[in-house]
Amino acid sequence: MRLISSVKGRVLIGFGLIVVILGASLVGSALMVRDYRATVNEMETNSRVASMVQDTRSDGGNAALMLQRYAISGDETLVADIRESAASAVAKIQQAALVESASSNPSQAITLAQVAIAAGPLAESADNVIALRQSGRIAEAEAALEPIVPQFRQFRIVLGQVADAKLAEVSARSADAHRVGNQALALIIITGATGLTVALAAGYVVTHSITRPLIALEATARRIGEGDLDTRAEPRGPRELRSLGATINDMASRLQLRESDLVLANNELRERNRQLLEARVQAATDGLTALPNHRCFHERIREAITAAEGAGDRVSAIMLDIDHFKRVNDALGHLVGDQILRACGDILSATTGADNVYRYGGDEFALILEHTSIDEATEIAEELRNAVVQRSPYLRGITISLGVAEYPAIANSAEELIYRADAAMYAAKSAGKNRTCRWDRMIEPSSSPAPEPRRSAPVR
Repeated sequence: MRLISSVKGRVLIGFGLIVVILGASLVGSALMVRDYRATVNEMETNSRVASMVQDTRSDGGNAALMLQRYAISGDETLVADIRESAASAVAKIQQAALVESASSNPSQAITLAQVAIAAGPLAESADNVIALRQSGRIAEAEAALEPIVPQFRQFRIVLGQVADAKLAEVSARSADAHRVGNQALALIIITGATGLTVALAAGYVVTHSITRPLIALEATARRIGEGDLDTRAEPRGPRELRSLGATINDMASRLQLRESDLVLANNELRERNRQLLEARVQAATDGLTALPNHRCFHERIREAITAAEGAGDRVSAIMLDIDHFKRVNDALGHLVGDQILRACGDILSATTGADNVYRYGGDEFALILEHTSIDEATEIAEELRNAVVQRSPYLRGITISLGVAEYPAIANSAEELIYRADAAMYAAKSAGKNRTCRWDRMIEPSSSPAPEPRRSAPVR
């Protein structure tokens, strides 16, 4: 009571409360910065795992599709690509499982470890199919391929679920970081307001000798509470007030440092989010033609099939390949080949719209036509073929072969639709190239071969 009844005691008590409040603010800010950094590290780990899982799905999908194509065509040039894609998928899922094992989510770590263990037998099954096909046992190779398909589909489903879960965790951690930043700002404002209130209460009971320095300290506390962390208290007045001013200055300096850390961390988070978004866009775009790539094609066709299944609608797919493209590369060089690929992409986009055209890989392109029957898709395929024929003299005399299939009349799933359109395309090439073939008429191509266009340079 004696301390409270004295001016000095009340001043000490009042400003002691300010020090406690500012100290609590510093402790709270430090804890928030620690939580923020931990959240950012966890988000980076989840992003890495999600990226590796998505790469595994892509590489596994490439290997499976090329394996189906190899089992049918026996094209030995596909063997190295199949094994490379399968090995890449196994390596990436093992790496993802290793990274996830150090995370705080044991269930997903166990799932990835199980998938990584299952990836090896799938790769060995693919090698078995290749060995059977190379030995001429075509029927056995196709029979060995059948049980792999459901295993691979389940493999991709699990990977998709893990990737979605990881991306959801990235979003959740981003929201947590944003929330921590808002809480830190609220803490600074509340601390400043509380300190100001205590300073004003103490000012009513102090003598005239300490009123002016006390008002100055009050103004300093107000500016700090409003966010002006550059302000500092002047060292004047009684010893106790000078000491308090030095404490406020020290607290303001520490708050300023913490605020700088928060701003820097927020900027880093925004930059990482921007880089992640750019990486996802680049991962879905072919660098040469600027068209959506193989991965984007598979995602889009699955979405289209799902939508068509729910609405009772149709989806058609066109697979096309540039005829004799290897000769062009061998004779004129890869730079000319790249120019031809870009020009073909431009022709396809101009004819059907860029949203429908995909660079499937190598010299192969693909189109997804929603709400389109196989008859309509065949007409569009002919338009594409004729458009390339018209430009052929300017494209070193190249032509294209196309295959058409439709869901659900011909195919029951996205994978089957791709497979049958691709098979129809190979039938068109086998029948003489520069023509369109639809799956349901593979013995009778839907168009006659066009006259061989004049070539601007000889192709050997």
